[in-house]
Parts: sequence; C-alpha cells; structure tokens
Amino acid sequence: QSQFESKFFSKIIDKSLIDCFYWVKDEDTSVAAIISQVLSEYYRLLTDNGVAIVVTIRTPEEFLPFIDGDKKHTFHGYKNDAENGAVVAPCQWRYDSIKICTESNEDNCVSKDVPAYQVSDDFKPDEKFENHAIFYIYTLKKKLSS
Repeated sequence: QSQFESKFFSKIIDKSLIDCFYWVKDEDTSVAAIISQVLSEYYRLLTDNGVAIVVTIRTPEEFLPFIDGDKKHTFHGYKNDAENGAVVAPCQWRYDSIKICTESNEDNCVSKDVPAYQVSDDFKPDEKFENHAIFYIYTLKKKLSS
C-alpha cells in the first residue's frame, strides 16, 4: 500500500507501468498478482468520481480479466484462481478502451513526432505501415453501488 490516503487522487495516469510487470522473470513472483495489487491500489487511491487512465500494449484479452470478473484469463496461461495470482482485483470498475496504431521504426520504437490513429479491431496495420506499434488506452472509473 502506498503512503497516500484513500481517495487522495481524482486522476491516475499509468503510461506503461502495467507493461513493466509482464517482464518480471523471478520464479517466486506472480506477475498476475502484482498487476491485481496495482489495480486494487489505483481503486483505493481514486476519489469516487475519479478516473484512471492506463496506456499499455496489453490487449483486452490480457488486461480486462484483471478488472472484469466476467472475463477469463486466456492469455499467457493465466488462470482465474488465487493460487496463480491472477485474480480480479477486489473492486469493481466501469471501463472503456480504444485501440491506437502508429508508425514505428524497425526496433518498434515510436518517434514523438509521429501521429497515432484510433483504429478498429479489424484494422490491418501491415497494409498502412511498414513497421507499426499498437497500444490501448483504458479508462477506468469506480463502479459504485447505488
């Protein structure tokens, strides 16, 4: 738990922090458990009307199971059980997402001067760009009981 009081922030912006945890190589560390804990902390820190914005390369299949109990982990072998750490955060979110595509270099790095485009799920980036990067922007708001 962070040093901040509950409901301290009205906005949280996560620009690729969640992505960093997917690279953890420690056998004793559950990547899924870390992500669940981070999202639970975002929930605790947000005011009731606050919003968290998560910018990530993680697809809906990878990310949404952490925030939506109706979604099942089907990617990278995650399972919806506490033993594997891939549990839905003990909070409820309302969410929306958009898919973004931009041109990149051969190392998949994006220049700050290159425009990004919102695209549909059936968009074929190889037809538009020689090299490209796809990322997602998720907006998360607390689902409050009435």
